[in-house]
Amino acid sequence: MKLLLTFLFGLLTIVIVLASGFLAAPLRERFVCLLQKRKASRARWAKRYDGHLLAYWETGWEGRVVFTVSVPGLGRPLPLENGQRLTIYAEDGSVLWSGILCFVKVRWWDHWKYPHKIWSFEKQAGVSYTQWIAWFMRQPPLKATVEMSASF
Repeated sequence: MKLLLTFLFGLLTIVIVLASGFLAAPLRERFVCLLQKRKASRARWAKRYDGHLLAYWETGWEGRVVFTVSVPGLGRPLPLENGQRLTIYAEDGSVLWSGILCFVKVRWWDHWKYPHKIWSFEKQAGVSYTQWIAWFMRQPPLKATVEMSASF
């Protein structure tokens, strides 16, 4: 019982600290990603889409892109969201990257490392901004698989 109370007190302390903003943003993002991955590890993957990576933008966005997967027959790009499982394949069919999506904010200094005049508010945690955006801008596009849990 004492162990349970100690655990609950520690959990409550973490929640209070996160809510009050005392932790730096990167630490908060890592904690959120950890919770996303834990939730996804128990998920039942109900939907699977095979397609190609696409950095999607529209006129008026002034260079901002959204990371999507172009799925044949879907009629629209499928936007990527936290908690989805994404697998990116190289040209030879080997897995280039695979994992649970957990987007983090792109810091202002990262925007200027990519040579093209495009940018995004977010990137995948643990992958450099330049690498992440290069995979989505690649021609011919890389193949990808997105899996969604039943809650999507």
